[in-house]
Amino acid sequence: MITFKYLFTTTEITVLVVLVRLCVTMLLSGLLGLERAVKGRAAGLRTHILIATGAALFMIISIETARAFSGPAGGPDPTRIAAQVVSGIGFLGAGAILRNGMSIKGLTTAADIWVVAAIGLSVGAGFFIPAAMVTAAALFVLVVLGRVEKKFIPESSGDLIIIYLANGFTGLDGVKKILMAQNISSINISLRMRKGQRNTLKVLAKLPRPLDIEALASELKNIGQVDKVEMRIQQTMK
Repeated sequence: MITFKYLFTTTEITVLVVLVRLCVTMLLSGLLGLERAVKGRAAGLRTHILIATGAALFMIISIETARAFSGPAGGPDPTRIAAQVVSGIGFLGAGAILRNGMSIKGLTTAADIWVVAAIGLSVGAGFFIPAAMVTAAALFVLVVLGRVEKKFIPESSGDLIIIYLANGFTGLDGVKKILMAQNISSINISLRMRKGQRNTLKVLAKLPRPLDIEALASELKNIGQVDKVEMRIQQTMK
């Protein structure tokens, strides 16, 4: 008789065991992916689930391949395929890192992708408890420590320009050209376009003094598809 304990402790690889491991992988990775998706990151729920599920399958294949071809003289190393996942996941992580002017975005998401791959490998090998513990730890870091960091460790200081955009905004290059023409340095541009919410373009920069703030705001509004421009001097962009 197949019991709940058997499914989570057996070293045998059956169809049912594979199904359980893949479902657990999807659940754990989905929690991390959901957190990233809520924050509007490119690598969200589906990406995290697919990465972790693929890693789990690679681990299962590694174990079964070593078992199927083992003999008196030994057999294939069951960690070889899994090792390639560890190195190969770096390419996906690199794709999540974006450089925009003086800022670099996506490092946390890239690290999160690496963690969900490890969770997939762990569950694929049958180590459910370590995978669950790492998932809980990662959620604590992303949610709790993320709020602590924003409250007590500001990202950087400077002047904040908030541009409220109309739907279908395509004038990002125009904004950059205007800012460069005004000799505005240390530009950090954050574009947020979410369905059902007001689209915003936040620019954190060190505005030169003296500067005609009203003229700059008027020039930005003339780009088109811009509803409103706000200037917040000596503020921190969150």
